[in-house]
Amino acid sequence: MFDEVYQEIWNEELYQELIGEFGEWGTIDRVDDITVEQLETVVISGQSITLVFDVTFSTQTYSDHEYYDNGSQECYVKIVGHIEEKFIIDKSDYIGTTVGFRNFKFD
Repeated sequence: MFDEVYQEIWNEELYQELIGEFGEWGTIDRVDDITVEQLETVVISGQSITLVFDVTFSTQTYSDHEYYDNGSQECYVKIVGHIEEKFIIDKSDYIGTTVGFRNFKFD
């Protein structure tokens, strides 16, 4: 399953709107690699199954005609699909960085 999620993120290029000057990750010019860390949440509603994965994007910045390591961004990616003979991915969405979610707590 992790391989299918990895391919879905690369094929759909979920990160394209996040990189560059006007994206959420303004100082990031390129995603070098993706690691699907773990499955965080499963929600079943009728035939639809929603999976939320913790994903790390290894990022790079372009400077002086070269790409340089820029660390990584840990994010959540939502995968929605259904089961036929196996899990079929219908769509995928970037949800946001994990930093904001992990720091959330009730008083």
